[in-house]
Amino acid sequence: MNVFKSRYLPKRKNKFVVLQEYASQNYFLLFTLFMLVLFYRLVYHMPILWTGVIGIALLIIISNFIAIVNMKRKPVMIGFEGPSFFIMSVHDLVFNRDVETFPIPYANARFKNGQLTITYFDKILELKQEDWPDWEHIKINFM
Repeated sequence: MNVFKSRYLPKRKNKFVVLQEYASQNYFLLFTLFMLVLFYRLVYHMPILWTGVIGIALLIIISNFIAIVNMKRKPVMIGFEGPSFFIMSVHDLVFNRDVETFPIPYANARFKNGQLTITYFDKILELKQEDWPDWEHIKINFM
């Protein structure tokens, strides 16, 4: 079995740490917007206690939800086992999910301008050459 890893492969396997790495950008954006809402309420002498408590809870829930969606969309491993292949996302890897294997001919792999487009099952993935150190091996296996 040949397994090729992306440069986006998480260095840590701790579920909480990886999730928070993906949620950190969302925290920054949503927290900035939330602070503007609180500032507005302060300027007009409105109470901010419950707005703050509910807002922080929503901010954490929304940020983590977006992080999980992004983790599911980011492929980090491609494996070839005989006549079939599998693709693992960050979510699959960190949470130890089983992945399906698909026959290589079903991938309908197309190479164009340093980019690989794979169409399989109900998914369309576009992989860039700069994200995969073993690009030539991946290309050979899909041909």
